[in-house]
Amino acid sequence: MKHSVLVLSFLLLPLLLGCGSSSSGSSSSADPSYDASALKKKYGDFSIQVATEGVGSYTYDEENNVYTLAVASTKAEYVLSGFFDGSIVIENVSGLASYKGVKLTLNDACLAYSGTSVLIDYALTDKNIEIKAQNGTYNYILNLGSNVAVHSACNIEFSGKGNLELASLGGEAHTIRADKDIYLYSAPTILVTASAHDAFHGNHLYFVEKDDTSNVYAGILTIRNVVSQAFDFETSNGNGSILVNSGKIYVDNADSVFKTDATLTILEQANVIATNIASDPYVAGDNSNGLAVSILGSFTVDGVKVTA
Repeated sequence: MKHSVLVLSFLLLPLLLGCGSSSSGSSSSADPSYDASALKKKYGDFSIQVATEGVGSYTYDEENNVYTLAVASTKAEYVLSGFFDGSIVIENVSGLASYKGVKLTLNDACLAYSGTSVLIDYALTDKNIEIKAQNGTYNYILNLGSNVAVHSACNIEFSGKGNLELASLGGEAHTIRADKDIYLYSAPTILVTASAHDAFHGNHLYFVEKDDTSNVYAGILTIRNVVSQAFDFETSNGNGSILVNSGKIYVDNADSVFKTDATLTILEQANVIATNIASDPYVAGDNSNGLAVSILGSFTVDGVKVTA
């Protein structure tokens, strides 16, 4: 019944101002609400800048309200600012035989999409999209329509030292979905206010930079109002895994905190605090042959320590 109530509340959600919530660990059972017109007034006109001249390019389809960003032979970085109600797609526009990933640097950007497509879609099956919250900025990626907020056909990385607020409110959409892996590192403060399905969904989850194992996550991640799991890393081949290297993670009002197939590891430097969890704190995926759990750090649900 809890699931039905949450989904219904998302579908009936009025677009009233409720943004700028703190990303501290305090619990909140109220669904978020957003006033797109107020956000547009606050954040102003949208702009995209290519950070390095000649590295990357983009086009805008005004009829469909879609920006298409191109990958390049070296890593392209796009700086996004202001308010945008539309979708952003990253593609290999020039048909390059070899290309690098793309970085989206959010510099007080508010992406509040009310359509039916994925808001940010990395459509390539190689490399990755990195989403960086610029230091000293507050940014939004809000799919107020019926789809995923951020999707990658390969990997997704979150970095920076600013603030990022995300939500997916319609249908049964994940907030963040990668067809492969998700990495969180550096020290962004991330708040997922609501997810109509899972908050994070992929194959493998790491709280560390892929190519720099010393760059562990040092930020605060808060996830609230999740219909399913906060982190769902169940895979078709049964080898999904979650490695929480470090950081402070708060989860409030979800079915479960973690779901995965092969391994769930919470290291000593990690602190996971959950409240209002309807099911078990962690569950094995349907494809699991036996989930190996190691909890070396702190993991509590309503103040009670969770053990392996």
